[in-house]
Amino acid sequence: MSRGLIEVTFPAPLDPPNTGNADADEAITKLRTFPKRSPAKWRRPSGEEYDALVARAEAVGPEKLLELLDDATIQTGNTVWDDEQIDALPAKERRKFKKDHTKAGPEIKSRLAYLHWLVGATCNTEAGFERALEILKAGSAAVRDTTMSALMQDLEGDPQRLQVAAVFDLREWDGEELGNLYRAGLELFCELASPAEVYERYGDLAEDGAVRRTLLAGLAKAEALDPRWVPVALAAVGDLGLRHSALKILEHFEPDESWVEPFCAALPDPTKPGSLTYKDLLAPLAKVGDARALPYFMADLRRGWMSWEVCFEGLRKIGDPAGAHAVRDFLEKFPGTDRNEVGAALIAELEKDGAVPRMEVAAEDSKPTRTRPVLTYEKGPKPKHPNIEPLAELEKVYAKAFTDAGLEGAYEKLAQRAVLMLPTRVKEAELEVGATKLGGHPDLPAKTKWPRVSKEPLTFLAQVDLGDVAPLLPKGALPTEGLLSFFIGNDFEGPAGYCEKAKVVFTEPGAELVRREVPKDFYDVIYQAARVELVATVTLPSPSNKHVGKVLRGKKRDTYEEVFEACDAFEPLLPQLLGFRRHGWDAEEPGTSEMLLQLPGDDQTGMQFGDIDVLGIYVARKRLEAGDFSKVRPRLGDG
Repeated sequence: MSRGLIEVTFPAPLDPPNTGNADADEAITKLRTFPKRSPAKWRRPSGEEYDALVARAEAVGPEKLLELLDDATIQTGNTVWDDEQIDALPAKERRKFKKDHTKAGPEIKSRLAYLHWLVGATCNTEAGFERALEILKAGSAAVRDTTMSALMQDLEGDPQRLQVAAVFDLREWDGEELGNLYRAGLELFCELASPAEVYERYGDLAEDGAVRRTLLAGLAKAEALDPRWVPVALAAVGDLGLRHSALKILEHFEPDESWVEPFCAALPDPTKPGSLTYKDLLAPLAKVGDARALPYFMADLRRGWMSWEVCFEGLRKIGDPAGAHAVRDFLEKFPGTDRNEVGAALIAELEKDGAVPRMEVAAEDSKPTRTRPVLTYEKGPKPKHPNIEPLAELEKVYAKAFTDAGLEGAYEKLAQRAVLMLPTRVKEAELEVGATKLGGHPDLPAKTKWPRVSKEPLTFLAQVDLGDVAPLLPKGALPTEGLLSFFIGNDFEGPAGYCEKAKVVFTEPGAELVRREVPKDFYDVIYQAARVELVATVTLPSPSNKHVGKVLRGKKRDTYEEVFEACDAFEPLLPQLLGFRRHGWDAEEPGTSEMLLQLPGDDQTGMQFGDIDVLGIYVARKRLEAGDFSKVRPRLGDG
């Protein structure tokens, strides 16, 4: 079924395998539909059952398997989702589309996993390699991506690998749709060729705007680079879309004075008020220790605390006693034992020959005019929601993974149900008062005071109608009625700090709600409003989580780490209610703590936390069990 921007195409039917080996044919048949959870991170399933099927299938040899790599096999199907198009469908057609979309997703992933295995099992024969090249040059984007991944993983000969890299030679670039494949081709060429050869081939493309992003992204993954790329990367540091790749390239080289001017130009004007700057931009400047960077380190200390160690190091390297004033002011605004001790020593070092007058920073010293914000709807990018595996299927697969690993009983003790929230930006007036949403204005009783810390109004993040999520959670996980409203401190210099204080308001069921405007003394941001699709899922704690240590010890804990990775527990990273966080390691979380809400930055609400970090709001387990949300704690970070 296809209509405009939406599409559901199922994989083409396959003839029964006929390799002459009944056992292999049975295994191949099962591999064609073997469930695959992750859409990309691991191209094939894993586990003892899958590995046993692969061994049985490959027993017939690559020549027999190559016969299966026919045109039908590479017709893997496709799904395209667009909310506006789907909402415009008649109700009956819309229900059918969603049903087909839900059914097709797992089938497509299984077929792509089958293709990945089949290419890998045959690519080291001459005929198999030639067939893989044919697919790589003419298949659909998903098929070419899958084939490329299999070749990079399984192909053994370097001459053949160079031929694969040549298929996606950046000099023959033909569009963004295959940008990730050109990047993969460049990464492969960087692996096989010398740094000088890579530069000689692609150095003249550095000014080509069409391929520049892909060129830098590919170079960022190289293990060694020619120093002639340094000016190219320095020229890209000021472009926010290219900065990450440029900084990765520059990590190969020792900073010098030539870096100072482009890095300072990429930082905010130090004479003007602004938000926190990027630590990655300041760190190379700290290594150089050039006096031209002095105002930028001082300005960053005035603006916040997240880069204080880098700023201290930069000021120490420069050695200008004027920096002592910025350190002293910082310690007064952001006290802390480690900062105080290090800062006091730095002040003494900088002023060993005597103090100097303060530098004049007129714009920073005078407070800018602050205005109360008004939410204006801005049409945003179309949401790209991942396919979420059905809860029952996930629980079945995860529980089996635990059993297969000899961790019987641990799954029930460790796994936690959660609710994922898939956001779509809307005009807030379209949302019913009290509906579950991200961003916008809170819906609260008229007499409920706006949450504050030391008189500073907090920033509204989200509200959850507990009646919406109750059917998706175990009994007793949360109250079954009422409204939870989440607020955060969002001011680096305010009393609530930046993501250092949070409050959750619980509104009893039946209360009359009013969509509240921000207070007159509110000067922060109102995030774009987004309705959410709620999806039940199951989450596992990272191996470092204190919950794991209570259940598993010794070798069993090591085994759990393998199970955790096999279950792909990092994916997907979305707004989430309850469960374990879906990113990084969390050894710092106490075993008595439970995550109440997780918010990564997203383009639907316009939320962004720190340097592309993830915000979590935690509550003590006893309070959660009692339905007490009066005391919560935020944590910002992705590691």
